[in-house]
Amino acid sequence: MATKPALKATVDLTPEIKSAVTKVQHGAASAYKKGSAKIDELKSFAKGNTDAVVEATKVLSSGLKDLGTSYVADSRTATEVFASDIKELAATKSAGDLIDLQDRILRRNLDAALAFSAKNRDALISLTKAFTAPLSKRAGVVVSAVRQQA
Repeated sequence: MATKPALKATVDLTPEIKSAVTKVQHGAASAYKKGSAKIDELKSFAKGNTDAVVEATKVLSSGLKDLGTSYVADSRTATEVFASDIKELAATKSAGDLIDLQDRILRRNLDAALAFSAKNRDALISLTKAFTAPLSKRAGVVVSAVRQQA
């Protein structure tokens, strides 16, 4: 008895595979575009933060330089006044004159110390406001962005 060859059933899956691959490719391309857009958004956001820090640092360094220059000028003035005071103290002739001079020097130095303290307080407050302004502005942008995402 002769056997008949078995029938081979072939199914062409090529169109279905091509369709599935195409769907996956389109999905990957779409995800890539969305991811790229988010990365660009994050880069822009980070750049804004960096710019705010750089601006604040510039303001701070300029303010500290100005404070340092002021301190140097004040110390020169104080040194000159001190030298003048020493000369006046050496030139006194009586104990009464010495006490009057010391009283005058003490009052002047206390007034100068209070004025110096007030000037420095105002300068530091002004510097702090100027330094924090770019950071505060950027913090507002960040809060706004977070609210939009939520």
